[in-house]
Amino acid sequence: MRAQVSIIPAMGYDTEFDEVMTMLQSGQIDPTVMVTHHFPLSEISAAFTLARDPRKAIKIMIDCQA
Repeated sequence: MRAQVSIIPAMGYDTEFDEVMTMLQSGQIDPTVMVTHHFPLSEISAAFTLARDPRKAIKIMIDCQA
């Protein structure tokens, strides 16, 4: 409770959304290449620390089942 975090999603490319979804569904593009790191939920603090440095991480996945 001492340090609260807010996660706010954003949709910056609303006109391209349908086109990108079609490309993803067809397999035309592979989104997995953007994910540079995977963390279990138990290591979320380390994930956020790494995410602060754009030279080290592009997209980080948090596995809430691990």
